[in-house]
Amino acid sequence: MEFIVYILFSETKNRFYIGFTANLQERIIRLNQKSKGFTGNVND
Repeated sequence: MEFIVYILFSETKNRFYIGFTANLQERIIRLNQKSKGFTGNVND
């Protein structure tokens, strides 16, 4: 099984987030939804 590793940077938090997924399109959708995680409470 192949995985894609991605790195996000939040200017608001001045922090990097490193993640991985087997389905990049699905993960982008989830990252753009409001959640309790790293990407959910900032608008970078």
